[in-house]
Amino acid sequence: MGSMHAMELAGSSIPQRVALEYHFTGNHYPPLPLSLIPIAETAIELANHGEWDNKLALPDGISYKGMTSAPVWACVEEWHLEWFLSNDEEEE
Repeated sequence: MGSMHAMELAGSSIPQRVALEYHFTGNHYPPLPLSLIPIAETAIELANHGEWDNKLALPDGISYKGMTSAPVWACVEEWHLEWFLSNDEEEE
Protein backbone atom coordinates (compact mmCIF):
# COMPACT_ATOMS: atom_id res chain seq x y z
CA MET A 1 0.00 0.00 0.00
CA GLY A 2 1.33 3.45 0.84
CA SER A 3 2.71 5.80 -1.76
CA MET A 4 2.74 3.29 -4.61
CA HIS A 5 -0.95 2.58 -4.05
CA ALA A 6 -1.71 6.33 -3.85
CA MET A 7 0.18 6.90 -7.12
CA GLU A 8 -1.83 4.17 -8.81
CA LEU A 9 -5.11 5.55 -7.46
CA ALA A 10 -4.31 9.11 -8.51
CA GLY A 11 -3.36 8.01 -12.02
CA SER A 12 -6.32 5.71 -12.52
CA SER A 13 -9.55 6.36 -14.35
CA ILE A 14 -11.69 6.08 -11.21
CA PRO A 15 -13.25 9.33 -9.96
CA GLN A 16 -11.02 11.37 -7.66
CA ARG A 17 -13.49 11.15 -4.76
CA VAL A 18 -13.44 7.33 -4.91
CA ALA A 19 -9.63 7.31 -5.15
CA LEU A 20 -9.42 9.56 -2.09
CA GLU A 21 -11.79 7.28 -0.17
CA TYR A 22 -9.54 4.31 -0.91
CA HIS A 23 -6.46 6.37 -0.03
CA PHE A 24 -7.88 7.65 3.26
CA THR A 25 -9.07 4.22 4.39
CA GLY A 26 -6.36 1.98 2.92
CA ASN A 27 -3.17 4.05 3.13
CA HIS A 28 -3.60 5.59 6.57
CA TYR A 29 -3.58 3.92 9.95
CA PRO A 30 -5.79 4.65 11.61
CA PRO A 31 -7.95 5.51 8.59
CA LEU A 32 -8.71 9.19 8.07
CA PRO A 33 -12.35 10.21 8.50
CA LEU A 34 -14.23 10.35 5.20
CA SER A 35 -15.62 13.71 6.31
CA LEU A 36 -12.20 15.08 5.26
CA ILE A 37 -12.71 14.14 1.59
CA PRO A 38 -14.33 17.46 0.54
CA ILE A 39 -11.54 19.38 2.30
CA ALA A 40 -8.94 17.19 0.58
CA GLU A 41 -10.53 17.94 -2.81
CA THR A 42 -10.39 21.66 -2.07
CA ALA A 43 -6.78 21.36 -0.85
CA ILE A 44 -5.80 19.62 -4.09
CA GLU A 45 -7.49 22.30 -6.19
CA LEU A 46 -5.90 25.16 -4.24
CA ALA A 47 -2.46 23.51 -4.24
CA ASN A 48 -2.70 23.08 -8.01
CA HIS A 49 -3.18 26.86 -8.19
CA GLY A 50 -0.25 27.57 -5.86
CA GLU A 51 -2.45 28.71 -2.98
CA TRP A 52 -0.53 26.77 -0.32
CA ASP A 53 -1.17 29.10 2.63
CA ASN A 54 -4.97 29.31 2.35
CA LYS A 55 -6.71 28.00 5.47
CA LEU A 56 -9.36 25.31 5.17
CA ALA A 57 -12.07 24.82 7.79
CA LEU A 58 -12.07 21.33 9.26
CA PRO A 59 -15.18 19.30 10.15
CA ASP A 60 -16.52 19.39 13.71
CA GLY A 61 -14.40 17.32 16.06
CA ILE A 62 -11.25 17.51 13.93
CA SER A 63 -8.45 19.96 14.61
CA TYR A 64 -4.97 20.78 13.38
CA LYS A 65 -2.57 21.78 16.14
CA GLY A 66 -5.56 22.80 18.25
CA MET A 67 -7.12 24.94 15.50
CA THR A 68 -10.36 24.37 13.59
CA SER A 69 -8.65 25.11 10.26
CA ALA A 70 -5.47 23.98 8.53
CA PRO A 71 -3.34 25.44 5.74
CA VAL A 72 -3.45 23.76 2.34
CA TRP A 73 0.22 22.75 2.58
CA ALA A 74 -0.44 20.91 5.85
CA CYS A 75 -3.43 19.04 4.42
CA VAL A 76 -1.39 17.94 1.40
CA GLU A 77 1.55 16.94 3.57
CA GLU A 78 -0.32 15.23 6.42
CA TRP A 79 -2.83 13.41 4.21
CA HIS A 80 -0.21 12.49 1.57
CA LEU A 81 -2.09 14.15 -1.26
CA GLU A 82 0.98 14.93 -3.36
CA TRP A 83 0.12 12.11 -5.76
CA PHE A 84 -3.20 13.77 -6.53
CA LEU A 85 -1.66 17.10 -7.57
CA SER A 86 -1.13 18.15 -11.17
CA ASN A 87 2.48 17.49 -12.11
CA ASP A 88 3.02 20.87 -13.75
CA GLU A 89 2.06 23.00 -10.71
CA GLU A 90 3.02 20.99 -7.62
CA GLU A 91 6.46 22.57 -7.25
CA GLU A 92 5.21 26.18 -6.91
